[in-house]
This record gives sequence, C-alpha cells and structure tokens, in this order.
Amino acid sequence: MSGIERRQFLRGLAVAGFAAAGGARLFDSGPAWASSGAAADPHETVVRDATMLWTRPPTGWWNAPFLGDGSLTAQVYAAARGTGLTFAIGAAGTAWHTPTARFTLPLAGTLTGARWQLDPWNAELTGTVSTTRGSLKFTVAVPRGSGVLLAGFTPGGGERAAGRLTGATDELGWRDRWTGSRRWVAIGDPATGVRELLAKDPEQVLAAHRRWWHDHYSGSFVSVPDKTLQRFHWLQVYAAASTARSDPAGGLDTPSTLASTNHLELHPAAAAAAGGDWPQSFDHLVFATPGAGLKSGDAENPVLAWNLPEVWDSYRYGGDARILSGVLQPMLRSAVGYYANFLLEGADGRLHLPSTYSPGYGDVEDSTHDLSLLRWAAGRLVESARPGDPAYAELDRWRGLLDRLVPYHTDETGVLLGAGVRLTISQAQPAHLLWMHPLGEKAWRRDGDRDLMRRSLDHWSGMPEAWTGRSYLSAATMAVGVRAPELALRHLGQVVAGGEHAGSRLGSSTLYRDGRVPQPGASFEAAQVMMRMLVSGDDDNVVEVFPGLPGAWRDASIGGLRAPGAFVLDASRSDGRTDWIRVRSEAGRPLLLQHGIAGAVEVRDESGRLLPAEQAGPGVLRLQPAAGATVEVRASGPVRQSGLRDVPALGTGRQWGYTGAAQDELPAVR
Repeated sequence: MSGIERRQFLRGLAVAGFAAAGGARLFDSGPAWASSGAAADPHETVVRDATMLWTRPPTGWWNAPFLGDGSLTAQVYAAARGTGLTFAIGAAGTAWHTPTARFTLPLAGTLTGARWQLDPWNAELTGTVSTTRGSLKFTVAVPRGSGVLLAGFTPGGGERAAGRLTGATDELGWRDRWTGSRRWVAIGDPATGVRELLAKDPEQVLAAHRRWWHDHYSGSFVSVPDKTLQRFHWLQVYAAASTARSDPAGGLDTPSTLASTNHLELHPAAAAAAGGDWPQSFDHLVFATPGAGLKSGDAENPVLAWNLPEVWDSYRYGGDARILSGVLQPMLRSAVGYYANFLLEGADGRLHLPSTYSPGYGDVEDSTHDLSLLRWAAGRLVESARPGDPAYAELDRWRGLLDRLVPYHTDETGVLLGAGVRLTISQAQPAHLLWMHPLGEKAWRRDGDRDLMRRSLDHWSGMPEAWTGRSYLSAATMAVGVRAPELALRHLGQVVAGGEHAGSRLGSSTLYRDGRVPQPGASFEAAQVMMRMLVSGDDDNVVEVFPGLPGAWRDASIGGLRAPGAFVLDASRSDGRTDWIRVRSEAGRPLLLQHGIAGAVEVRDESGRLLPAEQAGPGVLRLQPAAGATVEVRASGPVRQSGLRDVPALGTGRQWGYTGAAQDELPAVR
C-alpha cells in the first residue's frame, strides 16, 4: 500500500518524524469545533481532526474526495472547463480511474472557486462552489446500506442547480426531488435504489447514516503524538469501511485495517462463513507450476492468489471457528496439497522444490518465496486442526512435510533467494523475505531469530535504488519487527511525507498511485505500519503492547485494538511509561502479555479485585482470562491517565486536502 504529493506545506514536517514543532501549518486555523472544545467524546475529537479541506476544485480521481458504503463508491470533482460538477460512480473494488459511470450536474456559470470539507466523522462531503453566476452549497453522502449517492444542493445568486444530469448506464441512473429551496439528487440503481431513497425524508436518511458511522468509530481508538500519522490512521479506517467489499463475491482480498481496528464484521470472510459458503470460482487463477519457472508467466502461488494470510488474520484476530472450518482449512489443504505434489526428496533426505519463479528476480530452485508460503500454510493446518476436522485426518502428513521441508538457504547476508542465489542488485519486491513479513515466521522475541532477521533486512534494504513506495512500506514494517522504530518512521516518511520514488506517492485524499495506476491497498499497508508499532502479536498467543514506539512518542492512547488470539486491548502511555493495559478475551485462550510496564505490576479483574499473576519472564505475564472477561495490568500505585484521550501533539502535523495543482499533478481522467 503508499506516497504523498510534495507541496509547500510539507516543509513544516519534522526531519526525524513528520510533525516538527513550529512547522508551518497548511491552514491558519482549524475547523471551528477543533478549538471550541465542543467535542467532548475523544472518538469524535480524533476523527474530526482528520477532516480534509479543499480550497481549489479537484479535477479528477487523483485529488478528489471519495465516499462509499462498501457496495457503491463515489468521487466528486470539477467537470471539464469548470462547467459543472462530476460524480464518478463505481462498485466497491472498482479502480478509481475507471468508474462504472460519470454523471455531471451543469452549472449556470463557470466555476471560479471552492471550499469543501470531507468530514470522516459523518462520512459526508459538504461545501460551496463559487461560479461567475453565484454559488452552490451542497451535501453529498452515500448513506450506509443504501448503495446510492445522495446529494443536496442549495443554489445562491444566479445559480440554479436545476439542470438535468448528463450520463447514464444500464446499471445506474438518477432521480431528483425538491424540498423547499433544496434539490435532492440520488444516483444508483434506477429501478429500486434511487426511488426508494428519495421516497424517504433525506434529512432522516442522513441522520441514520451519521449514527452508523459514529458507532463504527467508537469500536476502536488511536491517538499518538505524530498527528500526521494519527490523521492518516483515521482516514484509512474511514476508507476501509467506505471502499472495502464485505461480501464474498468480491473475493477475500480486504484491508487488514478491518481486523486490527476491531471491524471484523466487515471482513468478507465473516460474510462467507455466515452464509455457509466461500468463494470457489477460482478457475480464472492460474497457479505457478513448480518446475516450469518463467514458463508459468505471472502465475501466482495459490496461497497468495487466495490471499490466505489475510483470511488467517480475520480468524486469529476474531476467533470465528466458522471461518476456520468453512473458509480457511479447505483453501489451505488445497494449496498445500497442490505444492506438495511437486516436492522432490534430495540426497540430504529433505524435501526440495524444483525451479519456480521468484518475483522480481527469475527462476530459482528451492525458492525462498515459495518455500515460505508452503511452510506457513502447512503450519497453519497443523496449528488449527481439531479432532473431527478433515485436516485432522491428514495431520501426520502435514507434520511430516514440515519436518522434512528444506530450510531456507542462507549465508553471511542472511536468507538467500533460493539454492545458491544471493541478492546482488536492488530489488523492489522483497519476495525472499515473506517469512519475516507478512508471514511472521520468525519473531524478535526469540533470541535465535534475531540475527537472521537483522542480517536479511540489512542486506535487502542496503540496496534501495530500485525501490518503489511499497518497498519503503515493507521496509518500515520489517523495521518495526526488528525493533528499530526510528528507522521504520524514516521509511514510512518516504511514503506519507512525500518522498520521491519511481512516481509512487499518496494523493491529497490519501489515495495511492504507482505511476499512473491507483493502488488503494497501499494506503492500508501504510496505516498498518503504525498499528504494528502500537500492538504486535503472533500465533503463539504472545501479545506485546507498544512494541515499537519512536523515542519522541512519549504518550499514546489506544482502545479496542485487536490482537491475535481474539484479544481486544486498551492501553495508556504517558511521559514515556506505560500506565496500564486492559485485555478483553473473546475466546478464553491463554495469553502471554509482554506489557512493558516498569517496576511492580498489579493484575485486577473488572471489579477491581486483585488476581494472581504468573511471571513468564522479564516483563511478561501468563494470563488466561475466561471468554468475555477483562483483566487490567497496571503499575502498582496511583492510577495515571485512566481513560482514552487525544495525546499531546509533536508539532502540528499534516492535514489532507487539495489546495491547487502541484507541478507533477496528474491530469484529470474523464
């Protein structure tokens, strides 16, 4: 996921981070609510702080605000020559630069100016456009669950807002109605959606829409001193709920933001499990064939083609057994069985892979890329098999495969690309490091893993010449994994603060592009780097709180963040010390909590009663709260910072929005 445009206001960002004290602000003052103290709810405070502002009319997908409800997505920008407003409509998952349809509302005059706000708290776009004939105020939203764009227009001066919209398709159409001096326009399914929506009171529809989003944001909480990253985080929570499909028909590729921020209900794996089925129509996917190498073309390993690591996260963060039995295990058995058929026994008695294509390099025997995916998938089958599962009957087979599978080939530089093949030139995609990220096979908490992790990362990251924005994100995530948070922040800054790398960058509305192609997944990857700084966990039910905070981040406040093992965590850090951690268990699994609290600690239940605590190592507690129970671990003595809060800022940070075309701005795609 990755990069942001370079504008003059970025000069105020910090050298060590993004938000330098005393840095120049994009705007002289924030929205009225930001300084009035009116928003007492900390969730509302931090989400509204991420409001995006447009002081110039956006001109295309690259710099336009976006809205959606998980089924329909929309963007709003100026029509050609400023003659109207264009609404680009698509299905969730549709590429931003190729929407299903574009509808244009003609203006009486020519557009001369704009001031728009995309308020994520209400998930709606409001603002005014000025024209040579007058002005037009508007409100635009995609009411949750409607699959319809709803826009209300109030003309002023010589503007009329009464023109007929141009543009239509067989799938989409529009209708309108007037309520007093306000015109309401609905765009969506012409047969049902728009008619049904306009039959209701638009204000009540918007009120219900806002309530859904307010409830959605209350599911988790994140506040950190770097307000650029804090705002970016909340905009990705907004983007995930707006644009990610939650139905299994769209496949199982969905942002991991949904898992870690406590929104598993929107994950398509949950919908597939609830419906008793999972996507089986993968005939269009051509899997890589071991032994064929480049002759397989761009074919993928089935583990990645089915995005099984992402589905596994949905299961391990939420513990839904239906996802395991109905979605994961059938796919894992199929993927492992496919590759197992090609394994060959070598003279060393180990199982080896014939030549496969290592992405970004070429043909390699014992490709680390494929071996790591095979080892991960077989390991998940062994870990998750229970008596009565189809996978349980084959447990000995999977264990035997893991025991005999050849180890990764290594030398003094770390893990190699494959048998006898060392990385010698810059490679944008660290395919040979999948075992570190995202699969997490090695862990920094294990002393025996540290040297190999660090050597491998240092060797790859020492040759950044061919890197793209997503390379920096991979490097940032792995830097967190080896507990180098300042390095992680520098890598992340290349993306979020606008570094130059092969044309990859984030746009003014946080949409990511690689060259001219939008890649929305990269933005979610960038957001996940910070999430890994705040909470980490592994498949051994070891959870670490605040594992990778930069030294300048003296304060942090989190709530409702999920960790593997179906644990939900709240925690507070102030003046460089962790104050307390609350853990709610949803599945009753054992937990090793690496709490990071200095000195003596207390463990209490929901009623404040002291509980016995078993030390499992320095700074590590062994806990097993019952399903549904909550325990609190805190420093002995007076409680500090007992609730959620927006922590003090390290400088002012960046705000998103559009203030005018940069020199290298993409032209509008019409």
